[in-house]
This record gives sequence, C-alpha cells and structure tokens, in this order.
Amino acid sequence: MNSAGFPFGAVSLRFGGIAESGAYLSLPLLMIVVLYARRDWREPFGKLLVDFLIIASIFSLGPVLRIAGREIPSYLLWQFFERLPIVNDILVVRFSMYAFLDLAIIASLWFASTDTSQSFRLGFAALVILFTLPNLSGIFWATAVDTPLFFRSDAYSHYLSKGETALILPYGDNGNDMLWQAQTDMYFSMPQGMAAPVFRMNERRRWPIVNAFFEDSYVPEASEQLKAFLAAHHVDSVIVADDEIGAWQPMLSTLGVPPIRVGGISLYRLSQKEMHDWERGSLEMNARFEIERLYTLVAVADKYLSNGGDLKALTAVKARDLNLIPRNSLFGPKVRFSSNLARNPQLINDPRFAYGVWLSSWSDDRVAVGEYVWYPKPLIARFRGVASEIYFPFPNSLSSDTPVPDTHAYGFLMMIFDREQLGRAAELLNATPQGTSPARNFSTVSSPTSTLQ
Repeated sequence: MNSAGFPFGAVSLRFGGIAESGAYLSLPLLMIVVLYARRDWREPFGKLLVDFLIIASIFSLGPVLRIAGREIPSYLLWQFFERLPIVNDILVVRFSMYAFLDLAIIASLWFASTDTSQSFRLGFAALVILFTLPNLSGIFWATAVDTPLFFRSDAYSHYLSKGETALILPYGDNGNDMLWQAQTDMYFSMPQGMAAPVFRMNERRRWPIVNAFFEDSYVPEASEQLKAFLAAHHVDSVIVADDEIGAWQPMLSTLGVPPIRVGGISLYRLSQKEMHDWERGSLEMNARFEIERLYTLVAVADKYLSNGGDLKALTAVKARDLNLIPRNSLFGPKVRFSSNLARNPQLINDPRFAYGVWLSSWSDDRVAVGEYVWYPKPLIARFRGVASEIYFPFPNSLSSDTPVPDTHAYGFLMMIFDREQLGRAAELLNATPQGTSPARNFSTVSSPTSTLQ
C-alpha cells in the first residue's frame, strides 16, 4: 500500500508488496519467539514449533530474497520447488498463514507461563499491540464511482450483443471496469479484471501491450501488439471512457474503425474478418517486443552520442524529451507507482528508468541499457561477445562461462557497452535484410517449447 503521506511512509515504500502484503512479523513477536525458544528448545514440542515457524517463514519468501525492495542473490529453499508441476502455481506468501498460526501458539504458551513476571509479560503484550497498529486511513479501500451513462442506462444493450467480449480502458484496477460490467448484470464479457496477482503478472509477461494498459510504457509496434491481443482474446469491441480517450486515441485509430461517441464513452466495433488477419501468438509478440525495444535503446544511445550528446546527461526521460524514443509509442496511464517500481521502489522518480526501460551512463564512460524481458536467451547469446558486462536478473552478473538462462526466465536484463561496443551493437541490430524490421533479424517463437536462436 502506498502510504507515503503517513508516518513511516518513506520506510513502507521500500517494501515491494502491493497485494498479499499482510505477512508482517513485528519485533516484539520475534522477541517472544526467541525467549520461548531459549526456554523450550530442548523440549520436543517446543523444537517442533520453532522449526516449523522457521520453515514456513522461509517458504513464504519464495525463490528470491528481497530486502528494502532490492533482490539479493540467495539460495532460498523454494527454488528447488518452483519448477515442479502443480507446486509451481502455489502463491508462496500464503505459507505465512501457517507461520502466524504457529506463532500464535508460541505466543500463547509464552504469555501463559509463570517463568517471567506478570509486568514483563504485560509490557510485551502492549508492545505487540503497539507494533501492529493498522493504518486507519480508508484511502486504500475507497474509490470514486465514475460509471458512464452508457453503462448506467440501457444504452449498452443497443450497441453490444449479449455475451460479447469488450475490452474497457482504463484497464483492470486502474479503473472501475468490473463495476461497470456488474451494473449491466454481466451483460458482456471482458478479457480483464481484478484477477489474482499471479494471473495479472502472467498476462503482463505474455502480452507486452498489457503493461501499457496498466502504466505509461514504451511499446514498439504498439498497433500490432494491440491487434494481436484483441484477436487472441476474441474481443468484439473496445470501450474507452471519455476522460481517457486522449491517451489511447492515437493507437486505437490504427484499428481502422471510427469510434462511436455515446454516453460518456467511445466505442470501437471490430470486424471479426480483420481479426483473423491480426492473429499472432503471445510468444512471438513478446519476442518481437523485447528485441525492438532493445534495438531502440541501443540506437538511441548511439545516435545521441554520435551527435555530441553529454553521456552523463543521458537518461530514458531525456531520450523521450529529445524525441529519440518515439512519443507515439509511449502509451498507458500516467501512474506514479507501477509494478516495476513496486519491485524496485528506489527507482521512483529516477529519470534513468522510465517507460519500462533503463538508459544511462555507467562507470568509466560506458552506457547502460536495460529492460524487463521474458526471453533473455537470444539477447544474451547475441550480445555476449559485444557487451563488456551483462547482468541477468539484475544485479546478478553473467560471466563469460555462466550458462545462458532458460528461454523463459523473466527478469531485468542490463547490458553495459563502451563507445566502440555500442556502435558495434547498433550495427549488429541494424544488419537486417532489406525491407525487414530489426526484430525480424532474430528468429521468433511459435510455441511454448520453441527456442530463440
């Protein structure tokens, strides 16, 4: 929860959880565990309680250790389970429920003991209450009801067929699309909603355009990305609230259909015949997206420096301001606290990281380019002989003898180039057959089992 305006807000912002963020063990409770373990460690029941608490807590951390919002190289136990079928779908933070149950038993036994004075136990009870006081502000739970007239009246039934699929912008929890759907008595379906966090993250990884639905991001080939998503989800209509149309109209205009303005929304009716021509696999679109975006970053940095730009001033925001990153490929709501920043809250307001990409100077007059990728293998293999340093997932450094990660390995990829290497990388990316885009110089994927060369 973003609580920057409240006491200790600066501290809480460094914790990466947005959903499923209730696993908080206060210092007084941890001290009680220590006192209980010191007293009853040698007892079989006491040892069982303490050991179970440790195991459940470690499992709840998942495969990656995060401290103050940063990923720390570690070997947590869940790494050995996350590749197993069925088990890999477990939401590991839920292990904290068992940890809390165990902790409640430990605390009850310690408070019920007579080995310490009553005043000492009462003091700890007061500290437990003090350290678990909630944020009483209701801002996290409240939102304005902004239902357009189109959904409040029966207008929707004149423009939509019952049961058809409509994509609504703003998307997901950026708006109230689920409320609008409910107010029509579930008259239509949607390819979106406040689904489980794991499902939402998988959609964002599979379909690059979904990141733009959630937050301001750079989307090369945005029109093709949108059309592929619409075709894959069999969307019949796209609906945009009037107060959001300015952000989306440039991209939606590429659908080739005029919008219908009615009841506070713009409605784009799609042709199923054209949708057939738009069909592309999510793996192909993701691979094209990652390659095109990396091409832009390398080409931007090379062009900027070739024109005499100051390396120390190079940032993703500056590249946008100079129109080196095309403004017509920046889409999405202007949200300050994005999922990327939730994983790395120290990047809030950092101009080097913007629109889902990293662009900056590095030590010794080098250039750093970075992006979140789902298919690092072809990019790493291609640039390993060009870049002076490669980090994946950042900040883990890949040496020359480190195995290339599996094709499906989501994380932040950072590459470091000196001036000569940057020029070579730009030439490498631009060396495509005549009439093709840079992305097509890389083979794409057509099935989950395919690999990129």
